[in-house]
Amino acid sequence: MITISIKLLGSNSVINEVKQLRSSLKVAFKKVKNEFSEHLESVNKNTNEIQNNYEFLCELDAKMDKLTQRVDEIQMFMEHQKNGAKQVPKIQLTDSEKEVFMALYTNEGSLLSYSDIAAKLDMSEILVRNYINNLITKGVPVERRYKEDRIALSIDPEFRHLQATENLLGVSETEAKQFV
Repeated sequence: MITISIKLLGSNSVINEVKQLRSSLKVAFKKVKNEFSEHLESVNKNTNEIQNNYEFLCELDAKMDKLTQRVDEIQMFMEHQKNGAKQVPKIQLTDSEKEVFMALYTNEGSLLSYSDIAAKLDMSEILVRNYINNLITKGVPVERRYKEDRIALSIDPEFRHLQATENLLGVSETEAKQFV
């Protein structure tokens, strides 16, 4: 029986040592786990910061591209002005668009409404509106103003002068004589 008690005594000390070792391992693993968690958190923060910086740089790059494009446009405009050549490209109009233009062009000094032009050209007002919109889309500067609760139209005076001197719209003399 003595040998059994010694073995039991020895096994109790081994059990205690194992328990102490187990608790110290738990503490060590807990420290390692905390360190890994902190490291993972800092990696995530850095990743988010890198992503935000990348997005910001992409936006900045797009803005720089737009700015470069605008600077190029300004430079081309300045070179054009520097050369002094005020060459305006010819504008291609259909015959009906030319008629509507000539109705406005020959009516210097007074404003016409859509219905005035429609009556003058024997067209519907809707057609006249469409032709006016086509003229504006093609680059003819038609001015729209409100006069007595309706829209009044005229040709920009500077464009009127250019048309008279350079015939930008390619209006023939016979077309022009119809409106004189």
